[in-house]
Amino acid sequence: MLIVHHLENSRSHRVIWALEELQLPYEIKLYKRHPKTMLAPESLKQIHPIGKAPILEDEGTVIIESAVILEYLRENYSEQKLQPKNDSDDWQHYHYWMHAAEGSIMPYLVMKLVFEKTTQSPVPFFVRPITKAVAGQVFKSYIDPALEVFSEYLNSRLAQSAWVAGEDFTLADIQLSYVVHALTEHYAKHRFEKISAYYRRLKERPAFKEAIRKGGPL
Repeated sequence: MLIVHHLENSRSHRVIWALEELQLPYEIKLYKRHPKTMLAPESLKQIHPIGKAPILEDEGTVIIESAVILEYLRENYSEQKLQPKNDSDDWQHYHYWMHAAEGSIMPYLVMKLVFEKTTQSPVPFFVRPITKAVAGQVFKSYIDPALEVFSEYLNSRLAQSAWVAGEDFTLADIQLSYVVHALTEHYAKHRFEKISAYYRRLKERPAFKEAIRKGGPL
């Protein structure tokens, strides 16, 4: 039995979604975030020393990292579903978007979240203007321009095909979904028409809805 160690309100939703798309039997073990720090509980370290979700267990084999887990499912359980056709031009796009989600854009989204939290944290009144000024400068000169470039590139890609790897839905779309959620709901504010339409298509998939029902909201 496949076991998903799932942290509430996290990127591990993607693994549940992939399993639903592939119609594989699995079990969810849900972990709650710390109410103050919002970090994963220490109990996850009993499954893997890194202590981060998602974690997939498969008959004693423990796999971490979303892209690695999705590729593991593709190689062992997909029966060539949710992947481009062999030797097609779409493979290049598939591999790029599968890894760009976490490697290229998620660091900027995490930094944006951290700096926003910093400006909201309780600090002495005379320090507050400094923290806001520093965060504002980082947003303006570094984080927001990078997010803008990525959003424009993704938007242009989606003007060429329905899904990021081509005309067929693949695991790369699942891997990219959390980034698209963050861009659409928090950063881009629906400014990019193709990304917004793509996000709506993702949420309309029955397997996406079922993953939300079983794993909780994003």
